Amino acid sequence: MIDSIVRDTPRFWSGALFYGLAAAVMMLPQGCSKNSGSAPAAVANQSMAWRGEAETFRLLGTADLLRGLQVYGTPAANLRFAALGNDMFPGSDWQANWQLFLSTSLTNLVLADSNKALVGYYHPWSDVMLLTHWRKGADGKSQIESVDVLPGSAVRGDNPPSSFNRSWQSGETFAPEAVARITVETTRAFESRFGNASSDHLARLDEETKQALPTIAWLSFADFRLEVARLFVEDKSKPVVLGYWNEVQDAARSGHTGRSGALGDGIKAIGKLNSKIRESLSPVSYLSTEKSELLILASQVEPNLFVVLQTGGPGGKGDLRRVDLLSFQTFYDATHKAEAR
Repeated sequence: MIDSIVRDTPRFWSGALFYGLAAAVMMLPQGCSKNSGSAPAAVANQSMAWRGEAETFRLLGTADLLRGLQVYGTPAANLRFAALGNDMFPGSDWQANWQLFLSTSLTNLVLADSNKALVGYYHPWSDVMLLTHWRKGADGKSQIESVDVLPGSAVRGDNPPSSFNRSWQSGETFAPEAVARITVETTRAFESRFGNASSDHLARLDEETKQALPTIAWLSFADFRLEVARLFVEDKSKPVVLGYWNEVQDAARSGHTGRSGALGDGIKAIGKLNSKIRESLSPVSYLSTEKSELLILASQVEPNLFVVLQTGGPGGKGDLRRVDLLSFQTFYDATHKAEAR
């Protein structure tokens, strides 16, 4: 059951479609980060170029990890990917699991100059970051030269991590808001703590802690997989919210819905998405209680975007209560505005 989500995650990446998406990378607002519009033009251009390379690797790695590593990985980095994969995904397909990880990860960038960059692929749903060091080779080609994996708590400065639980599921905050908050916190910590060229935060850790980080990350990612795998079990007790997602998809494609108010607005917002983004929405979280079900789906093309469906309310667990299209960037920008007041 654990690997069903790996097998069944939508795969639409192929041929001309992949290259069309890759060509559009520079026009998509990837990651969750501050606006670089005030940066000097040369710095902004370098950052944009690295971001395009990093996001192209994410797209390519989602479709075919070995192809992505062939294009961008050095031999040392490729071996490290395999070793971390074997540590994080014991007994299962490490390549497919990295593809699953990359498919809905946010691409974040610091320390970008003409020769190097540090890219953190943060997977909000498992609260894990893949840390990749990039450098221009002698031939001018962009390459990943080293790789590490960190639980989100380590990125945020909690060393050693105080809990093995995914942080956004450990409190009372509504799950979509909680994951957005922890993603903003992690992104900003990555920018401030790892964006200092004179500070190597991994080097500060003792050897025992560093060796434990992949295991902690594995526990978080395994928890994520188990949660979502329940949606792919072939039995008659599939969640009610999945049926509503089918309804929302049909209405979004056709442009016609019988829903009104906030539900209708949410469906219309999804319908306005580019069809490839809409079709790439895949389950990343499923939570349920006796009174409610919550389904979250994230886009593989634009992981900043995620959809929330919730059942429950006065009509009971079987009633559709909300449909929302959200973005991590909106929460990030709101945090900056609140602090600027």
